[in-house]
Amino acid sequence: YLSRRLPEATLRAVVRSVFEPNEYPQSIARLYSWTPDEAIPEFYTDASVFSSTHAAMEDLGPPPWFDGGAEDFVAFHRRALEGPEVSLQLHR
Repeated sequence: YLSRRLPEATLRAVVRSVFEPNEYPQSIARLYSWTPDEAIPEFYTDASVFSSTHAAMEDLGPPPWFDGGAEDFVAFHRRALEGPEVSLQLHR
């Protein structure tokens, strides 16, 4: 998910030597299908992680069931995390 925000030189050094934007997930749904156990704190706090700084890489799209943009999704995600449904399950 942070590949959209990191410099291309860092991605080439750490991820792969040839930068191929199509090799990175295009949506949250795809990201979670690849790494279902990952809890990404920025998805609750920072909508900028959805925006790509690379011309060749699209912005990260919200899940298909969500009707709204990145800022709305972060707010929705945070409300769900801090809501009663989650709070009631924390200490079970």
